[in-house]
Amino acid sequence: MVAAKICVRVGHFSNFGRKCGGENTSVGKRGEKVRLVPRKVDVFVQKAQEQGAAATEMADVVRLFPRRFELLGHVVVVKLNPGVTQEEFVCYAKAFAESFSPRVVDVVLLDTEGITGELRLPKLVTLVEKRSDSYNNAERIPKIRAETVQRASYILSEDLKQFEAYADSPTFTTHVENGIRYSFDVCKVMFCSGNGTERMHFATIEARDEVVVDMFAGIGYFTLPLAVFGFVKVIHALEKNADKRGVFEVQRTFKTESGT
Repeated sequence: MVAAKICVRVGHFSNFGRKCGGENTSVGKRGEKVRLVPRKVDVFVQKAQEQGAAATEMADVVRLFPRRFELLGHVVVVKLNPGVTQEEFVCYAKAFAESFSPRVVDVVLLDTEGITGELRLPKLVTLVEKRSDSYNNAERIPKIRAETVQRASYILSEDLKQFEAYADSPTFTTHVENGIRYSFDVCKVMFCSGNGTERMHFATIEARDEVVVDMFAGIGYFTLPLAVFGFVKVIHALEKNADKRGVFEVQRTFKTESGT
C-alpha cells in the first residue's frame, strides 16, 4: 500500500503536485472534498468588507495586514508594515482581531518602540479593547484559596488583593507554552516568543537536588520550566522589576496549589 502524498497549501489542495481549485473546498484523490483553513489575511479582508471597506480599497487593506505580530492569549501585539501609519491601521484593528476566529482575541496592542530601558519594558498603544462575554477577566486568573496562603509561608495574605487586581486589567493574559502557563500583563512585562526554543530547553534539563540561581528571572521564563520538570531542590529567582516579581509570585502560588 502506497500512501498518497497530500499537502494543503494556500488556496488549493495538492495531490502529487496536481492542483485542484474550489472555493473553500477542493477535490482529493478519490473526489472527496477537503475544507481548507482560510488564511488570516483573507479573513482580515472579509472582516474589513463587513465593516464597510469598499471593494476598490481591497489592495490597500491587504497592504495594512501586519506581517509581524505576537499572539499572547487573548491579546495580540502588532508591528506595522513599512509605510503603514497608525492612523491607517487603527480603522482595521478590529478586523485584524477577528481574523483569529474561532480563537477569541479582544485586545490589539501596537508596538511603537520595542522593548526599552534597564527593566526591558514594552512601549505599547491600545488600538482595540473589548471585554468579550466568552473570555471574561474573571477566568483569566485562577482563584487563590485562603488555605493555600496559610499553607505557603512565602505568600502574605495582604498580597491577595494585589494578586486579584492583576486580573482586572484587560491586558492581563495567560499564554500557554510547552505545558507552562505564563500569566502576565502584556503592557507591563516583556514576553519574547522568539525565545521559545530556549524555554523548551530548560524543560528538558534534569537538575535533581540542585540549588539554582536565576539572576534575571522576569516572570519565570526559564525558572518555571525548570521548577516543573527539572526536579530541582530550590530555585532563587531574582528580579528587579516589581511587576514581573508580582506575576511570578502569582504563578508560583498556582504551582504550589496544584501540587507541582
